[in-house]
Amino acid sequence: MKLSYEVWAVVLVGFLVGCASVHKSRFIITTNERGEKVVIGRIKSEELLRHFPEYRRNYLNYYPDSSAVRFLQSWSPPVEILLFIGTWCSDCRREVPKLFKTLDMAKNSQIKLDIVAIDRGKRDAENLMGKYGIRYVPTFVILYRQREVGRIVEHAKVSIEQDLVTILKQIQ
Repeated sequence: MKLSYEVWAVVLVGFLVGCASVHKSRFIITTNERGEKVVIGRIKSEELLRHFPEYRRNYLNYYPDSSAVRFLQSWSPPVEILLFIGTWCSDCRREVPKLFKTLDMAKNSQIKLDIVAIDRGKRDAENLMGKYGIRYVPTFVILYRQREVGRIVEHAKVSIEQDLVTILKQIQ
């Protein structure tokens, strides 16, 4: 007897709830009904780049604005970027590697990145999408002192790094 996609989704969500832990990598890679390779759960940027060649290609081919990188290098208050992605989403494949490259170049331990990967049904095991009112991916939620100070939804206005700098300058 074959189990339906919905049954597998329920099993998966139960697994992820049991494994969920802030800032730890707890994810599974599965194939959805469209034949797409999909990550669900918490994943680190390095793991995403390793498992998804298109993300890696876009990362390698992106060159962030140097003045924005310098600003991020010198940033001192701790902030967190809570990033909601769908590996099946073309906007995510385009925009997310840009953030990864920017943060890697900035090398600033005060800027933490926490990635929540969701399925096409836009569900996550911890209901963070509901908590933060996320409707579209990618959504970059910037948190300072555990309070949202800004977000980038689907695509940047100028560039990921410039938009991030603009948000951070509001809390300086």
